[in-house]
Amino acid sequence: MSTTQLWWLVFPVILLVFILFVLWYSQRRKAKTPYPHNYIEALKALASRDSEKAFERFMVVTDEDTNNADAYLRLGNLFREKRQFDKAVQVHQELTFRPGLSKEQEVEIRKSLALDFLEAKRYGKAIPTLRQLLDLSSSDGWVLENLLRAYEETAQWDEALETKDKILKQKGIKDKGSLALYKVFEGKRLAEEGDHHRARLAYKDALGYDDKCAAAYLYLGDAYMCDQRPEGAIDNWKKLVAKVPQRAYLAFERLESTLFDLGKYGEIVEIYKRIIQGEPKNIRALYALAKIFEKMGKTDSAIEMYRKALQVNPNLVHIRQHLIRLYRQTDQVDLVLAEIDRLIESVPERADSFTCQKCGHVTNEVLWKCPKCDGWDSFNF
Repeated sequence: MSTTQLWWLVFPVILLVFILFVLWYSQRRKAKTPYPHNYIEALKALASRDSEKAFERFMVVTDEDTNNADAYLRLGNLFREKRQFDKAVQVHQELTFRPGLSKEQEVEIRKSLALDFLEAKRYGKAIPTLRQLLDLSSSDGWVLENLLRAYEETAQWDEALETKDKILKQKGIKDKGSLALYKVFEGKRLAEEGDHHRARLAYKDALGYDDKCAAAYLYLGDAYMCDQRPEGAIDNWKKLVAKVPQRAYLAFERLESTLFDLGKYGEIVEIYKRIIQGEPKNIRALYALAKIFEKMGKTDSAIEMYRKALQVNPNLVHIRQHLIRLYRQTDQVDLVLAEIDRLIESVPERADSFTCQKCGHVTNEVLWKCPKCDGWDSFNF
């Protein structure tokens, strides 16, 4: 038998085998191709906010199709919603190593990973991911805001200032006051470490941003005191009084104590008088001056200051109590009884409670950053 004849005998067999193989392979691929039913059901459950059903369906989908990156992304997000942060991080981190991701997919995955860290309060872990996101999308406001939050929570104040500055420029907003406070907090960090020289430099930088930053003058004075330089402290507290009289009271006790130690206690009277001259309704200055007069035995002057304070706000119980005591000491019984009647009628009010103008949080402390809404310089003191 010739070769040609042999070929024509073998060729149909080879062709048949090839056709059978193609049919088998097609059936095999078809069997392995996941039916999208579970994926569609999972998306529907998400849309209807049925997280439990969505979670169950996405678990099935990821078993059926390991190539479905979107399903893994959403599954990781659901782990985060369940506060299973370690699993959420594991799912999202593994996704970052997948080849062939589009830029949009990479951004979405890294945003989810950043949220895993942020919601778990692992701010130090969130920062590298957020920085990577900035490389992918340098003008993304969401990334900048969350990077700022992470820097604040980890007390990286210089980095926070730089990020805040970018956000403000992006929004076209001028807010040197908030930038100054970041420098103040950097100074406080240095002061806590015992480096009062560098702390002073940070506070001075803060004043370069905002020369009416009360916190900078206040803590700059404290830093001078820590280095046994009371004159420098007094100079900065006086600047606070002159530049920001509505917040001058923050330095009152410091000034009184330090001037007393230096034998210059009489200066405090002139300081209070200057404040009142510029702001006649400054209750805290009126109250402070009245107490000084009382200590000096100048009862009539003290009574005058207490009365002026009550004219501004008649509901200040502590001031009325001082007035009653002085009237009693000077045997002015009729005035004592009159003030007692007013005291009974008045509505008690805490003199030193502060309210956040952004979220309404109330505190008795002087805070530069609201612990509830993270608002900067938002209290009404």
